[in-house]
Amino acid sequence: MNYIHQLQQQVKELEQMRSEADQLVTEFRVYLESNKFWEDTTIEVADVQRRLMPLRHLLLDSYN
Repeated sequence: MNYIHQLQQQVKELEQMRSEADQLVTEFRVYLESNKFWEDTTIEVADVQRRLMPLRHLLLDSYN
């Protein structure tokens, strides 16, 4: 594979990761805007961490 094709593949992979990250952030925002938090404004830290972990893995583990 020549260098240009390699870069094109990397761009494609990064665009896919950005799209997945955007989807995860959107899902998390929808969750935070749900009735659960309008009625009970407390947030379970473990729940938030559990929902953010896939985003963290997507963004950070991809560089390893």
